[in-house]
Amino acid sequence: MNYKLKKISGDASFREFYRLQKGKNTSIIIQAKKEKFKNLITYIAVNKILEKYKIYAPKLITNHYEHNIIEITDLGQKSFYDSIIKKKNKFTDYKDLIKIIIKLQNIKLQRNYHLGKFKINFQIYSIKNLHKESDLFFDWYLKYCFKSPNLKKIKNILKKELTKIYKKLYFQNNTFVHRDFHASNIMVNKNKLGLIDSQDTIIGNPLYDVASLIDDVRIKLPSNLQERLLNFYYYKSKLKKEEYKNMILKYYQFKEI
Repeated sequence: MNYKLKKISGDASFREFYRLQKGKNTSIIIQAKKEKFKNLITYIAVNKILEKYKIYAPKLITNHYEHNIIEITDLGQKSFYDSIIKKKNKFTDYKDLIKIIIKLQNIKLQRNYHLGKFKINFQIYSIKNLHKESDLFFDWYLKYCFKSPNLKKIKNILKKELTKIYKKLYFQNNTFVHRDFHASNIMVNKNKLGLIDSQDTIIGNPLYDVASLIDDVRIKLPSNLQERLLNFYYYKSKLKKEEYKNMILKYYQFKEI
């Protein structure tokens, strides 16, 4: 049998991705940096959890842990982004993704899991996690905005203001959160929607993945469509009315900042 290995574009991470052609069949090879090896273990564990709850995700084919490599099933080359970007009426398609989010939120994610000899710990999302994410702005962007020796001072001022904002947010951190749920991380394969890049899963707020999806920078959805999707999420989810209203209020307040 002829084998062909081709590097494919990945995400902005420490991993490299390859498509392995074996005759008519393909699979995906993922290689991580040695110090990030645990990330691959978490990815496998999460995908096993997703499979248990009948959510389509890559399956482990072979592992080569000693070389920081895993081989997983190939969900194809067409993402939800590719299929939706030119459509005018997106509501029906996005409803299908909201349904996936609700299925995710029905998962009873425990803090600790074992995969063979490996132990996986899922964090509970906190203000500390939120700061870690917003720090990317300082690390990747702020230094290009201010060519100033006072950059550290500016950063501290902004972080203090962000802390005030974050303390006003409504945290109900008891839900499975994919944490990177957007149009490019959903694959369309034989009319099935598959979820990839699940290694950053965390226990967090029910609106985290919803906001990631409908407020995605890759596809700018009109505000009326965002509102329809939020309403659809509410009616399909198990959130109590007052609980949901509180979260929605905070969500819109945060968007206006």
